[in-house]
Amino acid sequence: MNIVIRTASEGDIEEMCRISSLAHLEYGDMIPSSHKMDFLHRYRMSQERQEQYSARMKRRLHLSQWRLYVAQLEEKIVGYTLVKIQDDVILKKGLFVHPDFQGKGYGSQLFRVSIEALPRGVTVRLLVLEKNARARRLYEQYGFKVTGNNSKLFYGARQVIMEKVVAS
Repeated sequence: MNIVIRTASEGDIEEMCRISSLAHLEYGDMIPSSHKMDFLHRYRMSQERQEQYSARMKRRLHLSQWRLYVAQLEEKIVGYTLVKIQDDVILKKGLFVHPDFQGKGYGSQLFRVSIEALPRGVTVRLLVLEKNARARRLYEQYGFKVTGNNSKLFYGARQVIMEKVVAS
């Protein structure tokens, strides 16, 4: 089966929300126990969460600084990623793959295509949970290096900053 990486559309948002909830719950062991209840509440699938998520993603689809990509396997969305262009720095704002499709290379392809679509010579910055060794290994395969720690915690979990200049 061939994976197709394409720009997201409004019709993809409901499945993207489901993937976001499932993928974030995979981070549960990386979140300190003192913040776990808030984290689980935030990412638990609910009507309210889906409405908030949908409104946010619909806005982003129409803003020039945002790029949203999905990985589609046959008719099913199996992952997505977001890119935010900010002057000379591009922020990768997550790479999420449905847990049933992790470890099959789809996230890697999605990440690669989203990076290849960026302008050359810009710095790409990622915020990654310090304990997310799987994600860090993936990003390191594409030449990203840890350049520091983010001062903002993600539900009490430390995040590292990883960066790379996209080759000209």
